[in-house]
Amino acid sequence: MNILYLTGSLNIGGTEVYALTLAKAMRNKGHNVFWATIKDGTLKSEVLSHNINLKYCNLKKRTPWDFIASVIRIGKIVNNEKIDVIHAV
Repeated sequence: MNILYLTGSLNIGGTEVYALTLAKAMRNKGHNVFWATIKDGTLKSEVLSHNINLKYCNLKKRTPWDFIASVIRIGKIVNNEKIDVIHAV
């Protein structure tokens, strides 16, 4: 199964640590795990060290056009990687 996790950043916080715990567990069960985020953070090296494929959805400004561009980017990730489950945390 191909699983995509979505977070706002890779900073150390409750949401990101929770998502990383789930992503590692799913990876250990043999699933393909992808992580899409808006910006880097201190968890980037740990995410990459667990063979989790990292993708970026850039939101430079909080405008409607940037939001639409991010939705389109997520859609491309879903199509290209044949994502079965999206988990937005």
